[in-house]
Amino acid sequence: MVAEVNGEVAGYVVYNLEKRTLEVINLAVKPEYQRCRIGAQMMEKLKGTLSYDRRHKIVSFVREWNLEAQLFFKNLGFEATGVHYDYFDHDNAYRFV
Repeated sequence: MVAEVNGEVAGYVVYNLEKRTLEVINLAVKPEYQRCRIGAQMMEKLKGTLSYDRRHKIVSFVREWNLEAQLFFKNLGFEATGVHYDYFDHDNAYRFV
């Protein structure tokens, strides 16, 4: 998914559709558009695709040192449900649901 502002790419989200979940693989917003709710709007659009009988939750793995991303997901109501060791080539990750 790509977010545009005045015809310019402002951000994107890459996700994987699993059988019961939607996994956010990567989410990025250009620095000049950060804190403008673009990332939150893209996540809301993804939430709108969920359904009880199909994909019913969004998950994302966030590097242990990436506090900004952790706070982003926490502020959207996600919860860290566990630590996955060496998830990213020797980096630990928190699983957010």
